[in-house]
Amino acid sequence: MDEKQAFDKINGMLADTDYPETISSIRDIESFLLDDSNRRFIDQYVAIGRIYDDLRGRPDIDRYSEPSVIKYEEEYKSTES
Repeated sequence: MDEKQAFDKINGMLADTDYPETISSIRDIESFLLDDSNRRFIDQYVAIGRIYDDLRGRPDIDRYSEPSVIKYEEEYKSTES
């Protein structure tokens, strides 16, 4: 998914909410994710976080309730030793 497709998908998700802005840049996504009041859109917040992580190629913020696959593997390896 390229950036334009990502922004279109995000704006489509936010159309069902009362979020007042249109997402048109990575900076807009970052602002959305860093504003804790946007967590009220829980389903959209998580989905937008995952899209952002995909665009960036790596997670910068641990915003998911379940551990990431990388963290799980690290913890699993440390308990095997």
